Amino acid sequence: TNANQLTIDGVSTSNWWGGQSLDSVNTFSSSLETVVLVDRVSMSGSGTGYRSALEIESAGGQTLFFNQLVEASAGTWNYNASTTGGGANIASFDTLDTNYGNLEMKLVYKPLGGSNANVEIYLNGLLGATHSFTDWDNSTDFTVRLGSYTRSGGNSDTSTTVFDNFSAVAIPEPGTYALIGGLLALSSVMLRRRRVA
Repeated sequence: TNANQLTIDGVSTSNWWGGQSLDSVNTFSSSLETVVLVDRVSMSGSGTGYRSALEIESAGGQTLFFNQLVEASAGTWNYNASTTGGGANIASFDTLDTNYGNLEMKLVYKPLGGSNANVEIYLNGLLGATHSFTDWDNSTDFTVRLGSYTRSGGNSDTSTTVFDNFSAVAIPEPGTYALIGGLLALSSVMLRRRRVA
């Protein structure tokens, strides 16, 4: 394993999905478009079920949980926009269901104003799904979470996931670009005047 990679071992001590996760130290503004990506280098496990995941969660409790789930030796890519219940299969990723190797997972959070937001879900650059929230609090921050989880503690389920090249970047609002452009133009004019004088 590369020294810069993150390995997360998940073991459940409960009878339904548990394991280990790591939350971002920094939080991200829900008012800015944000691109979150990570290379899921590998995933392995044993038992009745295990998964690797990339998740964003707002301070208000809204979440998008993007994961590869392995049950009965069959994989599936899905997402869940709730902390309970089953996930939605991402059919566009079906050809990668049994690829437990190096794949780039990406979420693009897009605020739409008020309590509306979209999260686009990508795998290896392919857009697979977009989830629309109508209850996302755009005035609060959100965190990013990487995880490795197992289904059941009673069955000695295990999960190991290796992540690399994590990145979370907020995209400035268009007004910020206009401000920067204006400042550059102003400094250019000032330099010209200084040279003429």
